[in-house]
Amino acid sequence: MVSRDGHRARDTSLVVNLTPNESPPVVDQERIPQLNSDTLMPSNQVLATRNTNSVTVKARYRKETIKFRLSWPWETVELKQQVERRLELKDGTYFIRYKDEANEMILIACDEDLQDCISSSSPHGINLIEVFLEPK
Repeated sequence: MVSRDGHRARDTSLVVNLTPNESPPVVDQERIPQLNSDTLMPSNQVLATRNTNSVTVKARYRKETIKFRLSWPWETVELKQQVERRLELKDGTYFIRYKDEANEMILIACDEDLQDCISSSSPHGINLIEVFLEPK
């Protein structure tokens, strides 16, 4: 990486690869450098911050909006259970989608899709995702 003045800049981004069964590491926030807004991370990587143990979910279904926290490890099964319990929906009667960076509606069909949703919705450590429920 090269800085604007032409000198070689040190890469100070902190990225942690996590498998589905691993807990996020405890990170000393004083030692984490500020990340540039241009920093891009692959979908299987999660920025380690103080709040990586959970993510806030806003789910919209017809005229209803619910809000809840989803704990690590983030799994589609737990997302569906929370939605079904709060909105009294039955499994298999709805689709879960999110808007990606290109403003396209993307289906969440598995845990990898949910990880992509969280990564694209929370690039700067803001642990909030918005999902849209559509009847089948």
